[in-house]
Amino acid sequence: HQNQLKELPAQMSGLKSLVEFNVQCNQLTDLPTTFSTLTKLQKLHLGYNKISVLPDVLETLINLQELDLEGNGLREARSSIGSLCSLQTCYLSRNQLTQLPDCFANLINLKDLFLNGNLLTSLPPTFAEMIRLKQLDLSNNQFIEMPNSQLFVNLTILKFSDNQI
Repeated sequence: HQNQLKELPAQMSGLKSLVEFNVQCNQLTDLPTTFSTLTKLQKLHLGYNKISVLPDVLETLINLQELDLEGNGLREARSSIGSLCSLQTCYLSRNQLTQLPDCFANLINLKDLFLNGNLLTSLPPTFAEMIRLKQLDLSNNQFIEMPNSQLFVNLTILKFSDNQI
């Protein structure tokens, strides 16, 4: 946490029992492919690095329950995020996202999704399939109208302030 790491050492692949990893506030731009061996990882905190594209290696982390990529300048959420079927909490706040892939619907266990502070103008229709989603933060985006309410059937908390409406 808060170092100047630009990359993670390949030796990380030996940490096969690791369940939580926090490397927030560094200079990381990607994750090494050896990260795929960390199959027990449940919480991954990568906030405030320099990761502009979602690392492909994330799709191998099938037990991941919490993912934090806040404040990275992330421009694209690749479809690989749809492989994270155990994900319950996802922080994608304060990035540069303009759209989300349809595969977000594959995140069947997602309960809390933080997308505030991006450049989103719409949500994919597949959001309606995320029936366990309880909390959604869409504040500080570029929406010019409220998304279809049928996308939010089971939400208990919706934050939508500071958009273009």
